[in-house]
Amino acid sequence: MCNNLLMLTTGTRIGPYEILAQIGAGGMGEVYRALDTRIRREVALKVLPRELAADPDRIRRFEQEALAAGMLNHPNITIVFEAGTHGETAYIVTELLEGLTLRDHLSARLPIRKALDYGVQLASGLAAAHAKGIVHRDLKPENVFVLKDGRVKILDFGLAKLHELQGGESDDATQARGLTSPGMIVGTAGYMSPEQVRAEPVDHRSDIFALGVILHEMISGQQPFRRSSSVETMNAVLHDEAPALGELPPTLANLIHHALEKNAADRFQSAKDLSFALQTLAGSGESRALPATSVLERELPSYRRISFRRGFIMSARFAPDGSVVYGAAWEDDPLELFSSFQTGPESRPLGLREADVLSVSATSELAISLGRRYIGVGFATTGTLARLPLGGGAPRRVCEDVQEAQWTADSKNFLIVRRVDGWYCIESPIGHVIYKTAQWISRARFSPNEELIAFMLHPNWGDDAGLVVIIDRQGHERVRGDFFFSSSGLAWTPSGREVWFAGELTARGRDLMSLDLNGKLRAVLPAPGRLTLHDIASDGRVLLATEAARREAVVGSVGEPTERNLTWFDWSRLSGLSRDGSFIVFEEQASAVQGVNTVFLRYTDGAPAIRLAEGRARGNPISPDGQWLA
Repeated sequence: MCNNLLMLTTGTRIGPYEILAQIGAGGMGEVYRALDTRIRREVALKVLPRELAADPDRIRRFEQEALAAGMLNHPNITIVFEAGTHGETAYIVTELLEGLTLRDHLSARLPIRKALDYGVQLASGLAAAHAKGIVHRDLKPENVFVLKDGRVKILDFGLAKLHELQGGESDDATQARGLTSPGMIVGTAGYMSPEQVRAEPVDHRSDIFALGVILHEMISGQQPFRRSSSVETMNAVLHDEAPALGELPPTLANLIHHALEKNAADRFQSAKDLSFALQTLAGSGESRALPATSVLERELPSYRRISFRRGFIMSARFAPDGSVVYGAAWEDDPLELFSSFQTGPESRPLGLREADVLSVSATSELAISLGRRYIGVGFATTGTLARLPLGGGAPRRVCEDVQEAQWTADSKNFLIVRRVDGWYCIESPIGHVIYKTAQWISRARFSPNEELIAFMLHPNWGDDAGLVVIIDRQGHERVRGDFFFSSSGLAWTPSGREVWFAGELTARGRDLMSLDLNGKLRAVLPAPGRLTLHDIASDGRVLLATEAARREAVVGSVGEPTERNLTWFDWSRLSGLSRDGSFIVFEEQASAVQGVNTVFLRYTDGAPAIRLAEGRARGNPISPDGQWLA
């Protein structure tokens, strides 16, 4: 019968989902590209065909896959949006993935760094599943998907074992329902652990064995236990050692063989430990001791200076033609828009003052902020969002009181940040709130595929101290980074696997930092001064600004022709002036005094400053008689 095929032709509806095309088929169902007609989002729709729906075991495994994957929320595990039935058809709705399976990538051995990268991601995903009491039991290259940007997703939890199911059902109860039973071999020959082959009880360490097999295969180009038949393959899993990896550094070879120990008690005892070991090895430099053909060479960065004038650059963005558009206040003039030339350091004004660039679309249309200005004390800004063709023309106003904006990939709408009724909101499209918080947020940017949003979250309004947060399109938090004393600028790398930003962890200045989707932090470019990250182009070029900023305290008297600069270090924040005008009190902030705010007194005649105490002095803290300081 072919009722199933006729039912799922293009245009067929399964509940709110409209079938667009078939993606693939397997033993656990057929997968289609579909459109969720409610929110116009393309998804993957996995359907259990009618002829399989009559098999109770198939139905139970299909339900198990939905339950197991639905319990998980991790960047390296496929997201399940919904599971349900439509008439006699059972279905699961997941995110639509663009790329190839790991099996498709294994036509030849992988470069060692790519194999380690994939291994770290797989171990991180497994660790998240194991933390929920879920064992995959069928991890293999066919169930690993590599997205176009290099991110890895674990698929197909149809054979998953849940130690503690939601609602309190135990794994023993699962076996009682017939989903698994003692003596049943579950998995794929060649990737099953010895305990799976022997039909013994399994736990998370079986997944570690399967990942060891995958690591071996990625690096050697061959499955370590593959033989001419399934029976011989399973016998090799039980009794044969994996082939030696002689050309690898001993540490890496030992790591893989440690994951492939026959006795589960001798393996890595957690996927988290395996992930940590892989990350440590990847960053140690030892993995570079390989033949040159399997190492990705790193080139030293080259720099080209774009601006030379004295002043302040508010924002800068790459344009599709390779030029740079930026808003700057040069030589104490008002903020103005400029565009650089690709061939040299010259820039041309775009004829628009008191305006700043926020984003440049793929069609070379600018999103700008008219009248952009700082509000209050600190770095919070506001202005009017407007559109402007890069080639010239009049700006078209879009929205008032917008802090930041970014074009969507289709150049039709925006991601914006603005303050509404005391809440800072991230919206896309305008009017649809994805995330809101009472704390100040800044630098919100879509990932290249627009599935994630990264931004800086600041505990104090207007203060650039803060941390990076990554959320999904539904506003759910995925990653939260470490706290930095100062931050400036944020952008996604072209792969979408890292967020780069300028941040200061110590008192030496702002470095270029990276936070990946697993929450791992690394320094990309340590710097002796203060960096601001403005943008990263799709070809990997990075737009940075180096700052030599100062906050100064200056005193002047009526009738005197000149002022006297009383700044002590580089960030002197004036706290108060004595009634008789003989001295000032000021703070030197963390960058100048090794991470501690320190209060100083200095006489207005220019005598050296006197260090009083660590702390803050705000709100005219000098007593009327000039003898006490709060």
